Amino acid sequence: MLFGAELVVALATAAPRVAVFGGSGFVGSRVCQTLVGAGCDVVSVSRTGQPPAWAAAAPWSGRVEWRSADALLDENLPLGTIDGAVSCVGNMRPSPAWSEFFGLHWDYETMVRENGVVNERIAAAAKAAGASKFVLLSVASSVKWAYGGSLEGYIDGKQAAEAAARRCFGDDGVSVVGPTLVYGGGRFAKLGPTLAKLGDSGAARGNVKFTKAFKDKTTSGYSPQDAVSEVALTPPSDVDAVARVVCACLLGTVSAEQVAAFTEDTIAEDRIRDKWNQEKRAALGAYDFTFVDGADQIKRVADETATPALLEAAAQRWASSGATAAPPEATSARRAFGLEWTRLPRTERGSLGTGELEVEALSAALASEDPLPLSRCFSRAELEAFGVDVDALTESSYVDLGYESGWLYKAMGPSYAQSPSSFGAPNEGALYGFRPFLYPWPPAIALVGSFATACIISLNDAAATQAAL
Repeated sequence: MLFGAELVVALATAAPRVAVFGGSGFVGSRVCQTLVGAGCDVVSVSRTGQPPAWAAAAPWSGRVEWRSADALLDENLPLGTIDGAVSCVGNMRPSPAWSEFFGLHWDYETMVRENGVVNERIAAAAKAAGASKFVLLSVASSVKWAYGGSLEGYIDGKQAAEAAARRCFGDDGVSVVGPTLVYGGGRFAKLGPTLAKLGDSGAARGNVKFTKAFKDKTTSGYSPQDAVSEVALTPPSDVDAVARVVCACLLGTVSAEQVAAFTEDTIAEDRIRDKWNQEKRAALGAYDFTFVDGADQIKRVADETATPALLEAAAQRWASSGATAAPPEATSARRAFGLEWTRLPRTERGSLGTGELEVEALSAALASEDPLPLSRCFSRAELEAFGVDVDALTESSYVDLGYESGWLYKAMGPSYAQSPSSFGAPNEGALYGFRPFLYPWPPAIALVGSFATACIISLNDAAATQAAL
C-alpha cells in the first residue's frame, strides 16, 4: 500500500489514458496494440466491443478495455475521463443498393454521416471527457483532389470531420493522418507489396512529377482527372506504420522539422492543384495544424520518429506531466429522434418525398452559421420553441434553405446507427469499391458487348469502303 509522498508520485505518474474509437477495426486495433506497447492505458470504443479475431488471444488485448457503443446512436459514450483520443472511424464501401444503369455508387448521405457526422460527435465526446489531444485518421489530400466529385460524400465527410476536430481541440491539439491505400495483416497480402514496389519505382514517381510539371504550365492546370493517376501510382502504406504514425502524433514525437517540411509540401501541392485557391486556404488557416499527408510522409515519420522506443519514452513523459486518475463511468442513453440535423445538397429532395417542414424560425437557426456546419443539434425545448412538433418528425423530415444556399437539413434519429458495411477506418481507399465481384455484371456485359459490336460494325464499314475503292 502506498502512503503520503509515494501515493502522490504514483498518481502523478499514472499512465496516459487514451480512447481509440474504432479500436476493433483494421487500423484501430493496431493503434491499440501500439499504445499498449508504449505504456498507455487504452479503452477501445467500437460497435462490437470486442478485439478482432487476430488479436483475441494476444497478451496486449487483455490490457485494453473493450467497450461497445455506436457514436451515431448513443447519447453518452462510455469513456470515463481520458487524456487523449484517436478516431479510426469511417466508411468507404459502396452502397449495396442498385442505382441506375451501372449499379455501383456511393450514397452521399451515408458517406457524410459515417465519415463526417460520426467524427464530429466523437471529437465532441472526447473533448467533454477531458482529452487534450486528438488524432483523426482521414485520407490523403491527393485522394480528396482526385475523387472530390465521384466520392463527394466521402470527401465532404472527411473534411467536415477535420474541421470539427480543429474546432474542438484547436490547431495545437489536433493531428490528422491521411493515408491512401493501407495494406498488411492479411489484407491485400500480395497486392499491397506489389503496389508498394510499383509506386516507389523511378518510373512511377517520374511519371507523376512530369505530369505535374507539364500540367502546371497549361491553362487547365493539374486537374482532379490528372490526380487519379497520381493516386493509382502512389505506394500504399503498411498498416503497422500507419498505426505508429497515429500514435506518434498523439504522443508528440513528430518533430517540428517534419511538420514544417510537410507544411511546405502541402502548400506546394496546393499551388499545383488549385493555384487560385491557395491564398484563400492560407487565410482559412488550412496549414496551421499537423497533417501527415500521404504515403511518403507516413513512411518518414514511421522510420524517423515513431519507433517503439521513442513512443514509450513520450508516453512516460506525458505520464510524468500529470495524467488522469481513476475514470468515472459514463451512463449510456439513446439519442432522441430529430434533435440532430444533417446538411445535404438540395438535390436530395426527391428522395425525401413530402417531408419538407416550413418552419421559419428553425430554418433561420439552421442557416445562422457561415460556413454551414455539417450537422446541427437542438434540444427538444429549442425545437418546440421554434414551433416544431418533435413527436411528428420522421426520417423524411427536412428543412430547405433555398436555391441560393443549395443545401437542406434532414432530421436524424435513433435509426441512424452506422451501417453494417462500414469499416473501422477508411483503410482501403477507392480501390475496394472496384473489386470485380462488387460490380453488377449484367450492365457491364451489356456495355462491353455494345462497344464490341460498334467496333465490329465500324471495321466492317471500313473494309467495305476500302473494297469499293
